[in-house]
Amino acid sequence: MRKSPIISHRSTLDCSLRLANFFGLYDVDNKSPVKYIVFSIFRMFNWIVVSQMLVANIADFFVNIDDLLEVSYNLGFIFALITTNFKVAAIYYQRTRFQKLIDDIHQPISLLKYSSGQL
Repeated sequence: MRKSPIISHRSTLDCSLRLANFFGLYDVDNKSPVKYIVFSIFRMFNWIVVSQMLVANIADFFVNIDDLLEVSYNLGFIFALITTNFKVAAIYYQRTRFQKLIDDIHQPISLLKYSSGQL
């Protein structure tokens, strides 16, 4: 039987955290000015696009106030967009608590993995 290496959930979690960092959810780890500027521009661009979509849908809501189907489409999109943005803001403002929780969970797993003598 061939032994396969142990793949922990930490490797996939690290990939997810790098993606969250890239999309502006976490602060920039490397404080180089170029990386900080690029990520700041990307964050601003995201918020500009989201705010333009929100304003356009609110305007469409008021233009089509007599058509119930259009109003329901607009309200469904607006509420989902606002909910998603509140969740992103909550994750952004509580990112240190999330990182502490992740480290508290995965540190004993990493310790057990490396203390067992298998890699």
